[in-house]
Formats: sequence, structure tokens, C-alpha cells
Amino acid sequence: MTALGDVQTHLFKNRLSFVDEGDNTKNFLYVMGVVIAAALAGCVSASKVAPTGNGTYVIQGRAVGPWNVDKDRAKALKMANDYCAKQGKRVVLHNIDEAGHAALLGARATITFECET
Repeated sequence: MTALGDVQTHLFKNRLSFVDEGDNTKNFLYVMGVVIAAALAGCVSASKVAPTGNGTYVIQGRAVGPWNVDKDRAKALKMANDYCAKQGKRVVLHNIDEAGHAALLGARATITFECET
């Protein structure tokens, strides 16, 4: 049997399950480890640039996870800058409204801006 086959057989025979009898503490720790890893991974995203009238635009950045603190604002600012740069202009910020915290339940940064020559 190959090394990969040995690993697969070992994993199959020793799979962790709350249904099987055995060490429930080990099962619980395994499941909690998976949950914590997923929570720490997080993500960062931003909405599309939307016109609000009078040459102003709005964009919203979102971030979840402790390694993504303040990345909601950074993502939205980068997208606003890229949007204006495509027009050969520069960003002029009007407002940044922030709410939440990425490490807890997620953060949101809403940026209002215009593009100026």
C-alpha cells in the first residue's frame, strides 16, 4: 500500500465523530478547532461604486476576522481610488462612516467621494 493509501486508511478508521464511542473531549476539541480556524480566516469585500448624484459616489467595504481589522476601509478606499484613476482623476473624500469591529461581528466602512481633475 502507498503512503497516501496508509494515510487515507488511518483517517477513515480513526475519523472523529460524536456518534462513535470514544474520547468525546478529543472530538469536541477537534470540532472547536475547526470552528475557530474558520472564524479567524474571515474575509474582506467591497460593494460596487454607486452614484449618489451631483458627481458624488458611495462605496461600502466589509471585513470579518481578527486579521482583517481596518481592511474594510482600505478596500473601499482602494476601489474608490481605482474608479477615479480609470477616469484620469483623483479621489476627493467627503465622508467615511465606520461601524462594527472586524474581529467581533464584522466591520463596515461606507465612503462618500467624488472624482476631481
